[in-house]
Amino acid sequence: RSSDLSDSLDFKIKLSRSIQVFVSYFLIRLNLAFLIKNNELRKIINCYEQADLILYVGGGSLRTVKGIKNSYVFITLLMIYLFANLYKTKKILTPISYGPFAYDWQFKITANVLEKSDVITFREKYSKLMFEKYSAKKSTLSSDFAFFLKKQYHKQNNNNFIIGFTIINWFSRETQNFLEESYATALYKFSKQINITIKPIIQVNVQKFKEHNDLKATRNVIKKLGEYGIKTMKEVIISDLKSAINV
Repeated sequence: RSSDLSDSLDFKIKLSRSIQVFVSYFLIRLNLAFLIKNNELRKIINCYEQADLILYVGGGSLRTVKGIKNSYVFITLLMIYLFANLYKTKKILTPISYGPFAYDWQFKITANVLEKSDVITFREKYSKLMFEKYSAKKSTLSSDFAFFLKKQYHKQNNNNFIIGFTIINWFSRETQNFLEESYATALYKFSKQINITIKPIIQVNVQKFKEHNDLKATRNVIKKLGEYGIKTMKEVIISDLKSAINV
């Protein structure tokens, strides 16, 4: 019961803050920014207004799954870009992923918001093609910022390479099954050519939000690999930035 009460209070706080953000956005559009009373919010808005350049750095993805709650989270995320679009400041979108989205309207509204940036870059061909399907604005195919990290060299037995894989629970069950089967098949075929050890890496393990939980998808691939006679290393669950770097 105490957990339910805590969740209820947490939701009310988030909802209250979201409403303040939405109202502030429209007040600025109506030239009524002086009516915004939340000082912390005003400071953030001033940063947008006074910036010489707005650089969207995330390296993640703009995506959704079905559900009202997820659509709400999607809209709140877009507010970052919508506030920036209120000002003429130069904007650069560093490489991210565009989609997949649960609904067609989300593809359209995201493209409409992102195309206001002066430079738009995506980290894979799928995102670039899908964005340009919904927008006339040209984009650039680039690399994930992770590839610019300083190289770390480890002593490695040349007779046995460790291949880490991560899989995201993104799609409908039928499409997700196909993706998981493709992962397992690709890893199996690769293991036939080179002696490898496979390390499963779980990015998201949140039992409370099962639609974002990658644990099941990862274990499905492990099971399929087992059917091919391929054993894997112990699962690595990413809990924070330090654990991600040390993988």
